[in-house]
Amino acid sequence: MKPHELNKVIATHCGWKEVAPPPNGIYQQVAFLTGDNNWWLNRKTHEVTPPCYLPKYSQDLNAMHEAEKTLTSHEFWNYVETLRLIVKEDCEVYIASATVASAYQRARAFVQILNNTASKSEYGIDEPTPVDGE
Repeated sequence: MKPHELNKVIATHCGWKEVAPPPNGIYQQVAFLTGDNNWWLNRKTHEVTPPCYLPKYSQDLNAMHEAEKTLTSHEFWNYVETLRLIVKEDCEVYIASATVASAYQRARAFVQILNNTASKSEYGIDEPTPVDGE
């Protein structure tokens, strides 16, 4: 996934929701400049923001830290293991520790965990086809 796609999935998990921009001339100008007509509503704070101000989880370790706090304990342990494997895969030297992971690596691992544990349609990810008898 591209960084902006990772950011959208993580933002959705962290309580943000895509909404239509408010009907005001300045908002249409911002939408035109950013190339994105949808804005984001933070369901906790009721803050509405253009996409350029959405947290950039794949580039910001502080934002990823806030996202990591939303995981359950089971999801967190799966996340740490997934992150360790991603770091091991990306490093030339064998340093398989989550402590050296970049924000992008953390975002990749985070979305992998969401893909494996959450209701996938909630994050815009295709649902698996049910097997007979389920």
